[in-house]
Amino acid sequence: MYTLIIGVIAIVVVAILTLATLFLGGHIFTSSADKGRYSQYINHSEQIAAAMRLYQHDKGETPPGTPMQIIRALAEPSADGRTYLSTIPQGDWYMADNAIYRKLMDGGECKRMNTVAGKPVSEPTSNNGCPPCDAAEFGDWPACARTAIAP
Repeated sequence: MYTLIIGVIAIVVVAILTLATLFLGGHIFTSSADKGRYSQYINHSEQIAAAMRLYQHDKGETPPGTPMQIIRALAEPSADGRTYLSTIPQGDWYMADNAIYRKLMDGGECKRMNTVAGKPVSEPTSNNGCPPCDAAEFGDWPACARTAIAP
């Protein structure tokens, strides 16, 4: 009987610790996921930019087509067997105003990406952490809200 009581107490303690970890530590897990996603977006955009620079250097021109057609062309082997991108980065990518960007899921993801980048998302002018892309004062923010996305 004594062993049963100790076993039940141990199960209750483990359950309480598990719930406390999920409740109090959930932000840490979410924050880590956001940091990973932010790094992934930055790395992918830099890979696309580097592949375009190499293509321009080799061919003397930019690849023709829409942004996704350009990215696919950079990943396909050329006549000499050379590829500029080893894989196509996940998601829909766009290019405008000398920027390579990816459409985010929603305003919440926009705010989280700016938070990870260390931007003051609580400022009233930041539009709840996701400022408009055409506002000059937010030009260095990694995530912003576009009114329209060019194909």
